Amino acid sequence: MSAERLNILLVEDNPGDARLFKEALNEAYAQNYTLLHCTSLAQALDRLPTAQPDVIVVDLGLPDAFGIDVVQRTRMGAPAVPVVVLSNRAVFPWRSVASTLGREAVASTFPSAPRNCAVNWAESS
Repeated sequence: MSAERLNILLVEDNPGDARLFKEALNEAYAQNYTLLHCTSLAQALDRLPTAQPDVIVVDLGLPDAFGIDVVQRTRMGAPAVPVVVLSNRAVFPWRSVASTLGREAVASTFPSAPRNCAVNWAESS
């Protein structure tokens, strides 16, 4: 990871969610990051070689991939890059996602989750 700027690849098809994510980044990192926003998994995987992200943030419901398939294909495309999953799905096989990610983060954004409990770290492998 670059000491000066955090390179983030966001894979999110919902423009409103992408905007909220960027606003949260601005608040947390004071624009000390580079954000590449892709709206499909295929687009993100095509851009990986040149994007060189420090972290990949994915939604589980994309136009060309859904659920654990998003996680598995992302990991195959960038096995050394940490993956963070964002989802508004309260009911989902989170253990499968967490076991696929290993020690990366799984973040839930569903409304009933308190903000300070939104990020659930998977067990370290």
